[in-house]
Amino acid sequence: MTSTISSTNTAVSLPGLIASLHATVDAIVAADPSGESLDELAGAIEELHIVGNKIDAASMRLLGGYDAAGGAQIAGHRTTGDWLATTTGIT
Repeated sequence: MTSTISSTNTAVSLPGLIASLHATVDAIVAADPSGESLDELAGAIEELHIVGNKIDAASMRLLGGYDAAGGAQIAGHRTTGDWLATTTGIT
């Protein structure tokens, strides 16, 4: 089952959203900051921290859903924490 998120009546798959996020982050990483003003750089840094916090919140929400569905045990792990440490290196 693929999760979908509805935004203004347009259903988008979670994997599609993640792929778009990857592409956007790749473009930001590849961007040359040398042509930006100090104010633009400072603003971009602040905004990236806000986005990072939102990504952390989204990750925790998805992790909660994975845990509630017993995903870790189905994948052969004792706990969701064990699964998370094994798959992401987060301890």
